[in-house]
Amino acid sequence: MIVDALLEGISILSELWHAPSHHHAVGTATTGSSEAIQLGGLAMKRIWQEKRKAAGKSIHEPGPNIVMGANAQVALEKFARYFDVEMRLVPVSVASKYRLDPKRAMEYVDENTIGVYVILGSMYAPRFGTVCLSDVYIQAHILGITNP
Repeated sequence: MIVDALLEGISILSELWHAPSHHHAVGTATTGSSEAIQLGGLAMKRIWQEKRKAAGKSIHEPGPNIVMGANAQVALEKFARYFDVEMRLVPVSVASKYRLDPKRAMEYVDENTIGVYVILGSMYAPRFGTVCLSDVYIQAHILGITNP
């Protein structure tokens, strides 16, 4: 029963992101957010590598990067360090309410950006960050997904 629920969740997310064959998508469940961050980051890195190889480009120079707010939790930074991905920290401030500003994040995105990490909570301020539709469109743009 648990496996069926897991597979249904994977299928729903795959369909949401317009995966080529969402009925046969591969996914996993994790026991914590740190593990989920590592696995999600590796998936984004693999997608980037496959696109670069298909285009005849190097996957080593320049290497991949990931964009996140300076308020990101340490597990996000660990992903970048442990898996050789350049970490691009977007400053947060009073003006951004100590949250990641999606428009500012786009200034750090280039063709080697594998993703933008967004978080709901911030350690700097006792309020939730805004993960909104524009954040989804940023991610879709990076991954080359149309009509997210």
